[in-house]
Order: sequence, then structure tokens, then C-alpha cells
Amino acid sequence: MTWQDKCLVTILSTNVDPQPELFGPLDERTAKTCNKFMNGVDVNDQYRSYYPVGAQSKKWWKYLAWFFVNISIVNGFILQILQTDRRRRLKHLDFCLALARQLISTYNGYKRISSGPPSRKKDVPVGRNVKGHSLVKSSERRRACVMCAKAGRKCASGRTFESVYKCAQCNVNLCRECACFMEWHQ
Repeated sequence: MTWQDKCLVTILSTNVDPQPELFGPLDERTAKTCNKFMNGVDVNDQYRSYYPVGAQSKKWWKYLAWFFVNISIVNGFILQILQTDRRRRLKHLDFCLALARQLISTYNGYKRISSGPPSRKKDVPVGRNVKGHSLVKSSERRRACVMCAKAGRKCASGRTFESVYKCAQCNVNLCRECACFMEWHQ
């Protein structure tokens, strides 16, 4: 249905019979139905504009992904309003902050859990003495661990493990996280 207001207005509706005339007066029933159910979309757009999550992007799939995240947050907020009594309701900002805290609380960083052998999970403290030798942090760049290279142990990318720690007396790089320091001095 199309009519002339200050500018041309078009409504696409599936719950009201189509009107045959163009640019005619707005049918009361259609306008009331539109306004009644459009309020939800307006409220959702309004809440979405207050605290948007994500960044604007020219890539359509990024824009769409952030749009769905924002819509989900607003829908969650609206459900929270509908299900709690007035005294326990959170404001929109408080709801967003509480949601962010809940999502962040389960985050454990970028470090992947190692699936290596159990011997690699031992951690040797820096400065630990074994037969007069001590493990110290080197001021040089990372170098391949001598024991890992000798044993043929490699990381997920296929390279030999590298370490910034070395034995101060032997002057060889050794892993701190695994038993390389202990193995080298046996």
C-alpha cells in the first residue's frame, strides 16, 4: 500500500487486505495495525542505538554479525524487563555491563591447553640450582631448546621449541616449562 504524506510512504503488510488504489488516503485499519506492531521494532532500534557492541564495517557479513549480537542483547534486556518485578529490574547499561562481566568471567586467555606429554607440564623455577647450575632468563633472543632438539620434540607448527631461558653455567637454551633443564644436567 502506498500513499502520499509529506513524502511517498509505502507499507508492505501480510495481515491486512491489499488496497487497490495508489496514493489514496491511509486506511484506518492498516495504519492502526502498523502502528500497533511497529512499536516493538522502534523500541528495539532505540535500545540498540544506546550501547552498540562491535565496530562498523563495510564488509556485509561483519555488519550482519554485530547486528545480530546487538539484537540479541536488546532482546535479552527486554525479556529481563518482562520477567522481573520493578524493584529488581536492571537498567539497560547495568544489564549490558552484567552481561559483559558474565562473558568475560569465562575467558581464560589466548594460551591453548597443551596436549603434549605429561613431562612437558613441569615448571622449573628460575634460578633453581641443580649440581651448581642455575636456570636464568637470557637477555638474547629466543633460541631452540637443546634438549627438545635432541629429543626431536616439536610444537604444533612443526618447529623445535624455543626458549629465552638458559643454563648460566653451560650457556645453552633450555625449556623452563618441561623437564629439559633437569634432563640436561643428569
